[in-house]
Amino acid sequence: MVVLSESSSVVTMKDCRIAENSAHASSLYGVWADFDSAGLYMEGCEIVSNINMKDYATFKSLRLTGDKAEIENCLFANGCESYYYEAVIILDDEVSSVDFSNCTFFGSGGETIALYTWGNAGNLNIRNSIIRGYGVLMQNNNLDVSVDYSNVQGGWEGAGVGNIDVDPLFAEDGLGEGGEVLYGVVPDFHLMSSAGRYDALAGMWVRDDVDSPCIDAGDPLAWIGDEPLGCGGRINMGAYGGTAEASLTDKCSEAIIGDVNRDCVVDIVDFAAMAGNWLVSTVESL
Repeated sequence: MVVLSESSSVVTMKDCRIAENSAHASSLYGVWADFDSAGLYMEGCEIVSNINMKDYATFKSLRLTGDKAEIENCLFANGCESYYYEAVIILDDEVSSVDFSNCTFFGSGGETIALYTWGNAGNLNIRNSIIRGYGVLMQNNNLDVSVDYSNVQGGWEGAGVGNIDVDPLFAEDGLGEGGEVLYGVVPDFHLMSSAGRYDALAGMWVRDDVDSPCIDAGDPLAWIGDEPLGCGGRINMGAYGGTAEASLTDKCSEAIIGDVNRDCVVDIVDFAAMAGNWLVSTVESL
């Protein structure tokens, strides 16, 4: 478990991986972030394949007991069908804002809970994310929750727009046809694509026979970030959306000068993006 405690400055966690741990305890946490007035920023982190072996115990990937947190491109996937698992637990009455953007939450059914919240004020915002495989989506929710452009199992009837409820077609979710955990199978939560998907185990790009409905399904106003050529010009849902490992939409023969959004064609969308940033500079003064 990683314990973070700070009261004066924002703590940043980037590209970290907490995986394949097991223990016997009443309650375990991948990361416990406790902040008074600063905050937590997480990007590109994976908390996966951790198991609490004690009967009727829980494993919580992330526990937030501070003021605010911003979490981007992170993957939370743990537990097995015989044990309780809570992906993220928010336990502070003083939480002001928690934002998840392009994250993937994946459970293994049963008693698993995606988000367990316990706060009397504040905002929980989820965008461009995938929440699947949970017996319960949210429990004891007292926060003001908004979910936008996300794939939520069972659907989402609260505040938000652009949400869907379909099989995301992960490359490998690690579960059998009956929902049982396939031990020895390494999950891969990249999205299947006939145009191209990054195979994390092989370290190469491959093509599938089907296309995930989460490709090009994120917020149309969100920037595509580091998505590669052939990305379709719109950010994907899930942990790899907006990254260099985002699954592709099109097969492009080569890059074209002026193709701002990397969708393999130069059109009015590229012109609008360029015009909207005309004379904008990020050069830092020496």
